[in-house]
Amino acid sequence: MFSAQNIMTIRSRSDHRFTWEPINRTVERHLNGMFSAKVADDGYAYDWSSTRIKSNVITVCLTRDSHQELLEFSWDGETIESGLSLGSQFMQKRFQPLTR
Repeated sequence: MFSAQNIMTIRSRSDHRFTWEPINRTVERHLNGMFSAKVADDGYAYDWSSTRIKSNVITVCLTRDSHQELLEFSWDGETIESGLSLGSQFMQKRFQPLTR
């Protein structure tokens, strides 16, 4: 799980290079890095995540054999810390490292 210090380090690194990004886009970018190369216990591999489909919800797309499964978890819709912390919890419950 991401600690408060990890989240603040990520945020400080991203502040100067991605100042144009709204919070939701920053959360998506970091979640893409966090979930990259992950596969769910049912064989679905991470494809993408979005904060823009529903308000205060992060949608995660998993794909297996060209079939998509959309999963969701809530976040506060306002802070990077909320998106990454809840994303980390979601990842621990649903994913294992991809070994191919």
